[in-house]
Amino acid sequence: MKNERFAQLIFGVLIVEDILGIGIIALLSGIAVSGSVSSGEVFSTVGKLSLFMIVALVVGILLVPRLLAYVAKFESNEMLLITVLGLCFGFCLLVVKLEYSMVLGAFLIGAIMAESRQLLKIEQLIEPVRDLFSAIFFVAIGLMIDPNVLIEYIWPIVVITIAVVLGKMLSCGMGAFIAGNDGRTSLRVGMGLSQIGEFSFIIAALGMTLQVTSDFLYPVAVAVSAITTLLTPYLIRAADPLSLKLASVVPKRLSRVLSLYGEWLRSISRKARARCWRR
Repeated sequence: MKNERFAQLIFGVLIVEDILGIGIIALLSGIAVSGSVSSGEVFSTVGKLSLFMIVALVVGILLVPRLLAYVAKFESNEMLLITVLGLCFGFCLLVVKLEYSMVLGAFLIGAIMAESRQLLKIEQLIEPVRDLFSAIFFVAIGLMIDPNVLIEYIWPIVVITIAVVLGKMLSCGMGAFIAGNDGRTSLRVGMGLSQIGEFSFIIAALGMTLQVTSDFLYPVAVAVSAITTLLTPYLIRAADPLSLKLASVVPKRLSRVLSLYGEWLRSISRKARARCWRR
């Protein structure tokens, strides 16, 4: 499904969510140092973070693909794998030395390497290493969960899970529709984004480590993330039947107005693209 319209929209939103998550991580670190945060500090932190990301991406895209292309000429899988791992760990170490989160380093170097012509080869080589680290990561997360805490906070977990699913379905679905997508695509986007990912408990763990959030937030975030992630495939599968039911319930006049709105926005988009091509 990754080449379908709704999946492409979901990927775009997830990237923006990750960038915002990185910003939250940077702000949490600032709060831990000063004990409070002002609007000036927020703008300063976000500004420095944005500047660093832009410089890193520009310099990285200029240098890293060329380096990988040079290494690939030797036709040695081992050399290419070691170079990729060296770039990943080295860049993450640089980011940590600059007092940013390691998550930011991983995100940026991944985005930079994605511009390389050797991307498919790199993905094949790195896949076993990625799976190994993914297994270690999730097992380590699981070992940090206290079942007694989950039982103790069962009702907050249930309430937050329902709020996340319904809230993201409505907000993301409405956002996709307002942007000019049809009702079926918008509903699939909303139901496909009705979860919180691993960034949520990375942020919760960081907040707990820095002692700027309560201890109970971490197990609640992990539980909500796990439940909503497990629900997502079933919600995506239920999107089409639900869209058909909604189409049969919505009054024809309202349905016509909504379809005209979507067609109007799509026509504007087509005209804008046509102008760009002519230029």
